[in-house]
Order: sequence, then structure tokens, then C-alpha cells
Amino acid sequence: MTSRSPLRRALEFPLEDWLGVAVTFAILVVMSTQIFLRYALNESLIWSDELSRYLLIAMAFLGCATGVRKRVHIRIDVIDQVLPEG
Repeated sequence: MTSRSPLRRALEFPLEDWLGVAVTFAILVVMSTQIFLRYALNESLIWSDELSRYLLIAMAFLGCATGVRKRVHIRIDVIDQVLPEG
């Protein structure tokens, strides 16, 4: 069993996963800032809700790409069970 360096394992981590982590962290930062500003300072950002919405949409697309790459999407196999084999 060959052990790989942590840097090599990090570089083999797919781009979609890195982007998903970055988008999730960005949503966390934007929403936390909005909550702090709204309740502690009685001010609010006018763009934070829209940015969070668009980041959530981007995260859904990145999750779909990861699901396709790992082949873990939900599959309906009724047709496979009903039709006879090839």
C-alpha cells in the first residue's frame, strides 16, 4: 500500500469539489455578514439575498456535476425491470 503525500491527494481532488466548497463557504460568509449587520447594527445589505440565491443555484449545478462524475444520481430503473434483456 503506497502512501501519497497530502499535496498529491489535494491536487487529485476534482475541481467541482473545490468550487463546491468555495461556494458553500461564500454563502456562509455572506449570510453571516447579513445577519450580523441586520441584527447588531440595524443596517442591511441590499445585495446579500440575491448573491446567496445565485450561489445556491451554482452550488446545485456543481453538485449535479459531482453526482455525474461519481455516478451517484438517483436512477429510476422501472424500464430496465419491465423490458426483457437485450
